[in-house]
Amino acid sequence: MRQLLTLLLLSAVQLAAIPLCEARSYSIELLIFSLPGDSSGSQAAPQDMSTLPWDDSLRLGAQQMLPNGGGRLGAESNALQRTPGYTPLIHAAWRQNVTGSENAKAWYLKSEQDIVPGTPTVEGLVKISVGRYLHAELDLLVRKKADGGVGNFKSYRFTTHRRMRSKELHYIDHPLVGVLIEINP
Repeated sequence: MRQLLTLLLLSAVQLAAIPLCEARSYSIELLIFSLPGDSSGSQAAPQDMSTLPWDDSLRLGAQQMLPNGGGRLGAESNALQRTPGYTPLIHAAWRQNVTGSENAKAWYLKSEQDIVPGTPTVEGLVKISVGRYLHAELDLLVRKKADGGVGNFKSYRFTTHRRMRSKELHYIDHPLVGVLIEINP
């Protein structure tokens, strides 16, 4: 009995030495698309966005991006392209080590479509972290054409936090855009 207790005590000490929030590698796939309708229910953000933490964010490079076809939301993206009023704006799939929120870094994403030359229709930050659940934080700027001539647009800020489970497709809604996100180990 004494040997069993000693063995259990040593096992507990070894388990305590293992970090609880060790980074795990996950595949993240994100699809941001425009929704039909007007933006009357959205609040415009100030045009000067220099206060957003773009500089502290990481940029997705070729080493993190999954190859074409590496994502699972290709069929959804194709269906949106065929549906009037819905336009895929950002479709990205990448692999990253996910840590606790205190160590998690935000990734900068932007659409290839520009509202005016040099200004993307959507840009923003995506931060994925893990605690008891996975967490997705989005801080996006969505731009829509405004009345008053060529080159006029309004910017709308979209910030949200979503607690997620892996291997499940999640939908996040905003009056101007929809977001599909899936995280897999």
